[in-house]
Amino acid sequence: MALQSFKTSSTGAPSFLGATQFATETQTGIGAGATLIKLSGNGNYAYSAANDHECNLETWELKRESSGAMLFNNREILTVPSTPPDWRWYPWFVTADPTNHMAVAMYGGSGVAGPCPEVVYPWQLASFTVASDGSLSSTNTPKNMPTPQVYPGVMNMSPSGQFLAVGGGLQVFHFNGANPITSFSTVLTTAPIDAIRWDKNNHLYALSNATKKLYAYTVTSGGVTAVPGSPYTIAAVPNALVVVPTATACSAPSSNGVHICAPTNGSSVSSPVTVRAASTVSGTIARMELWVDGVKKYTAPSTKQLNTTISLAGGSHRFGVFAINTAGTKWQSVVTATVK
Repeated sequence: MALQSFKTSSTGAPSFLGATQFATETQTGIGAGATLIKLSGNGNYAYSAANDHECNLETWELKRESSGAMLFNNREILTVPSTPPDWRWYPWFVTADPTNHMAVAMYGGSGVAGPCPEVVYPWQLASFTVASDGSLSSTNTPKNMPTPQVYPGVMNMSPSGQFLAVGGGLQVFHFNGANPITSFSTVLTTAPIDAIRWDKNNHLYALSNATKKLYAYTVTSGGVTAVPGSPYTIAAVPNALVVVPTATACSAPSSNGVHICAPTNGSSVSSPVTVRAASTVSGTIARMELWVDGVKKYTAPSTKQLNTTISLAGGSHRFGVFAINTAGTKWQSVVTATVK
């Protein structure tokens, strides 16, 4: 079993970068439909649950090489503090926020004899912090990790990193970075959900192949409400869900530099704040970074366009966007906006 990496050109054409060869025992995990591979916020590491033999569910760590290829780096055994001595965690579903945290759906087992537990406990949702070297840590304990009311067959994080959607059914949770995940919504639908996507305007989309329906919701800190007309009936059996932004792309400057299209300097905006920027650089772009009040909040690797949302408290904030090429040369632009 191999995990292949490709680079997409400006025309959309892919070019092969490399492949990671896994042992044959991982075939039931790597590449399985339930397995999600997500980059951490800095774009340098990826994680995926893998079944390497019977009950041996591990989290496989991959690292981005200078070429851009994601190659096998390590095998992380996920642990959380205050776990009983005879307890073992079995991770499976993974998704990441825009910074350096990820959510993992995992179940616990006790009385472990060989690879399989004698007693299996319900699924729980844990949060982990990804360090600069790719190592994982958690402030969770078994007592403060929520148990979803739906089977977590698919998970997806909102672009802001504030909300975690869990499909099985469908349920939404507050994602709190390094802090434990907390409950937010009740079960929104019991229909089997096969794919979940978000747009950048607080909308959640969930696709059910079995019912041929698309469920759409508006998700804000005040609650979750169904979009008028939801669920929408799909004539044929669907097998994929893609959300395409309709906003006009931010125009790049005519010479090397960064153009911040939103927010505009001196403007008043609402939270979450949409930040859009474009860059022109010499050489090959490595990444674009968003810094708010001197703190890095978001990284967009291998692109000259930055488009994200970020939740901020009311008051004046300083938005700095950097464009960095592979040689380490930086260009930047700064605006100030007030969050109402």
